[in-house]
Amino acid sequence: KEWPSVIAMPTSVDEVQSVVKMAAGEKVAVLSGGHSPMCMPDGAFLINMRKMNKVLLDPAAMVVKAEGGAKIGEVDAVLKPHNFAVPLGTHPDTGIGGLTLGGGIGWLTPRVGLAADNLVSAEVVVADGSLVTASADSHADLYWALRGGGGNFGVVVSFTYKVFAVGGAEGFEPGHVLAGTVPFLPDAFDRKTVIEKWGAESLSTSADNVQMLLLVLGGPCVAVFTHHGTMEVAQKALEAHATGYGETMPPKDGVKPMPWNAGVQTL
Repeated sequence: KEWPSVIAMPTSVDEVQSVVKMAAGEKVAVLSGGHSPMCMPDGAFLINMRKMNKVLLDPAAMVVKAEGGAKIGEVDAVLKPHNFAVPLGTHPDTGIGGLTLGGGIGWLTPRVGLAADNLVSAEVVVADGSLVTASADSHADLYWALRGGGGNFGVVVSFTYKVFAVGGAEGFEPGHVLAGTVPFLPDAFDRKTVIEKWGAESLSTSADNVQMLLLVLGGPCVAVFTHHGTMEVAQKALEAHATGYGETMPPKDGVKPMPWNAGVQTL
């Protein structure tokens, strides 16, 4: 069975620096959230960041700083009381590190871009063990490379992101949007047709109409509908959603007002 040769679990920036120096010349891998099996390569010197998962919100500056071992759910838990969101991925168990360094497609991407687009700065321990801050004004070349270039430029010990207010448009409680699942039952809908039609319609939706299509365990298609607009606009978008299949209509009773952070994670 494939397994790293060494697993280090630092709890501070100083310890990360010591570990990086210790791993000089080795095949180094970094585990952020551990969501992907690719973060456990055979024979690697693994730096497991999970003990460094603190999250600090600055609501005045509208930024959040999260340590490199944090998961999306841990970031969302800090933002939830403020009805804020950061454009990370779609599953709360995903680590922010690998996701951000690879680009980061998430629920807010149609509105504000990728996770990498909203990275304000990153604290990075580079190969010689020194700590640098990469941003538009400092180590700009590293900042450019980190945003989508993968994890080969150093160990990111913290990410600072822009945050955005979500939900609460006219007709909704604070933090709430219209959201839910719309299942295309396999005995009534051809998967190929649903996927092609959904793809074509997605190109013409507004930035408020943020949707995803899931193929559950290779079986039925399930649309996850979320809308940031007013109740009137959102309801009209829901009425138009999944139409055009003849007289057959997928059930939409699972779509209702729900809190963005907790609700979308559940979906």
